Amino acid sequence: MHPLVFFPGAGGRASFWQPVADRLGDLGPTQLLAWPGFGDFPTDSSIESLDGLYRWMLGRLPSTSIHLVAQSMGDFALNSAEHVAEIIRGHVLAELHQIP
Repeated sequence: MHPLVFFPGAGGRASFWQPVADRLGDLGPTQLLAWPGFGDFPTDSSIESLDGLYRWMLGRLPSTSIHLVAQSMGDFALNSAEHVAEIIRGHVLAELHQIP
């Protein structure tokens, strides 16, 4: 099974996807990622540009093909980074809106 990798939107918290990852856990291993400096994840002083963020992000992905689940900024960043398309086996983009 290919891992399910979850990227949050600009809110940055890995915990955003926890309820979904819990429900989909029988489909394979899950990995919840967060953006450095957002939410409760510490900053990384080595990131000085968008390219640096891409390198940081790619360094945290499994070395195998993945199923990507991303929200907003997470989807944009991964699709903008070089070589990511080569490892994505499946892709879900979620745009979430609060219902009044």
